[in-house]
Amino acid sequence: MAYHDDLLDLAFQLAEGSGQASLRRAVSTGYYALFHLLIAEATANWARPQLRAKLGRCFEHGRMRTASGSLVSQTKEAMK
Repeated sequence: MAYHDDLLDLAFQLAEGSGQASLRRAVSTGYYALFHLLIAEATANWARPQLRAKLGRCFEHGRMRTASGSLVSQTKEAMK
């Protein structure tokens, strides 16, 4: 099983717990699952497999958040 799948499974387990701390941890873990899924998908077809891990480490949370926000905004505009 891929790392992002493990994280998503853990997020669901945490969400079943009681209390606000479990829910916050579940959301955070779900975020990291998505982050690692996007990296895995972006690097899966890289022409030089030996460099995929290095390429994956180039991704930054802030830039990915900005790009995602931009895409969400464009999609909302298109749907109006």
